[in-house]
Amino acid sequence: MAAPKGAIESTQLVKLGAAVTALWQTRLASVASQISSGLSAAFRYFSQPTQFLFVQRVCAAVLCVWIGLSLWTGLWSFFPEAPPLPQAAVINPISTDTATSAPAAVDIDSLVGAQLFGQPGDSVSAETLAAAAGRTPAMNEAEASVALAGIEDGAPDTRLPLLLRGVLAASQAGLGQAVIEHRKLQELYQVGDELPVSGEVVLAKVLSDRVVLDNGGRYEVLRLFEDGGLASLVTAVESPAVLNSSPEGGVDRALSSRTLSAGEDASVIAAAYRERLYRDPQSLAEVVQVVAVREGSQLQGYRISPGKAAREFSALGFESGDLVTAVNGMSLADPANTVKLYQAMRSAQEASFELLRKGESVTLNVSLGESAGEGDS
Repeated sequence: MAAPKGAIESTQLVKLGAAVTALWQTRLASVASQISSGLSAAFRYFSQPTQFLFVQRVCAAVLCVWIGLSLWTGLWSFFPEAPPLPQAAVINPISTDTATSAPAAVDIDSLVGAQLFGQPGDSVSAETLAAAAGRTPAMNEAEASVALAGIEDGAPDTRLPLLLRGVLAASQAGLGQAVIEHRKLQELYQVGDELPVSGEVVLAKVLSDRVVLDNGGRYEVLRLFEDGGLASLVTAVESPAVLNSSPEGGVDRALSSRTLSAGEDASVIAAAYRERLYRDPQSLAEVVQVVAVREGSQLQGYRISPGKAAREFSALGFESGDLVTAVNGMSLADPANTVKLYQAMRSAQEASFELLRKGESVTLNVSLGESAGEGDS
């Protein structure tokens, strides 16, 4: 009778397990035999007199090193630790309180009084300027007064890639030197020098606020102050194409005139902003935005519009789009009046603005009260 299938499989598994066990026993016995043989060989090797002496010396050296380290550690434990060095005091500590720190005020009067650029009215001859640069002038004063007379009249603004960084105007005749930048490289040029641009371009005349270039026989103007000295407030230059034109084709022309006087509220606001102007000129941008207006190459004035503080702008009597042409009788068409006006307004008790408003000439008078200096005296 045949045995059941399950019994056959169990018998096979038992045989397989016995075979694996026998195999592992054989391998373990072989490994143990190899280890025993290796230990025996090592013992026999180090049992030789020469090798045994070497092992003794190595053990003695290790023992000596360990004893030395122990003695060294124990010896230092008898000495007290040195006190820590005192921390050096910081002479100029860095202030972390930046939220409440105010910018340092600039004493503009002391800077103006220092006369950093010489006394008003001082003059330097063209020969002196040229000699300071190791050069000789291209012509003398008499020759320049004839050759350069009026060459800037009607000359258009140049389109050459040049920037005028500074001028040394030696005389009314137009002799002098100019610092001109081309491709981020600034050089000092005098009248008659050729400029580093393509074509035949020569510095022809040096004035106080611009220079005249001879571009292949055509006179062009390179200006020092593009926006009449009010660059910190001017945001753009208004194109003549968008100006209110008259039948003659110019800017706003006054068809009538009237005079306005601002109220007491405007006087308080104006006085407060005058004090802020001399501490922080950028603060005026909160009240007014300024755009230079030109007719051709001639500056006409400044178009104004309200800034963030529109209520104060209206309270002062201004309207958006007013064209300011003069302040306290000083024409804004002349860039040289900018510094004069800045100095005069510090002590002025009234500001008189001459405006062009929708074809009408308007004079707006704003009381400023006493200046800070007068009030303290």
